Amino acid sequence: MHKRWILGLAAAFALAGAAHAQPIKIAFLSSLSGPFTPWGIQVRDGMKLAVAEINAAGGVNGRPLELVERDDRNNASEGVTAFKYLVEREGIVAAGGVISSDVGLAVAREAEALKVPLFLTMSGSHIILRKDSRYTFRTCLPAAPMSMDYIAGLIREKKYTRVGVIVADYAWGHAIRESVERFIKPIPGVRVQIEVAPVP
Repeated sequence: MHKRWILGLAAAFALAGAAHAQPIKIAFLSSLSGPFTPWGIQVRDGMKLAVAEINAAGGVNGRPLELVERDDRNNASEGVTAFKYLVEREGIVAAGGVISSDVGLAVAREAEALKVPLFLTMSGSHIILRKDSRYTFRTCLPAAPMSMDYIAGLIREKKYTRVGVIVADYAWGHAIRESVERFIKPIPGVRVQIEVAPVP
């Protein structure tokens, strides 16, 4: 999946100009520290592999891809600062890898303002993408409300009467909580208990 969007974006930007010897810079921006580190490492390694494969096949229109890495530290303001730096100082044409919904929400607004494509890897909060989003794309995890309707159907089908939910205390967890309250709490005869836990 990462290879396809990296190749597609790089091809589009390669046509925009610049000397053939210049690399096309794309960014990995995600958590390499904090509670989402395991996913961040997997995404980074996947992007490295995709870039290596594309470069081994000749790059894009003869230009190599260069992956520039930044750790968002699972912090929204750190993510925004890193994204701005990547765009303004490193000259990236696109970024991918964001996992945290808090980071995704903040960086998506910056991507829209700077008109630089951002590909979210997880970031499942439903408020990140808006009708006017043009530069932010969800590539993996569906938005929280998209799966909750099916879970509500399962609860009805199995005739469950008690549902317990533990959500993480950040944007995606709150999106899950809102979806549970919207789709599951109204089911007749179902008692719902929701607990909020710190992210770590």
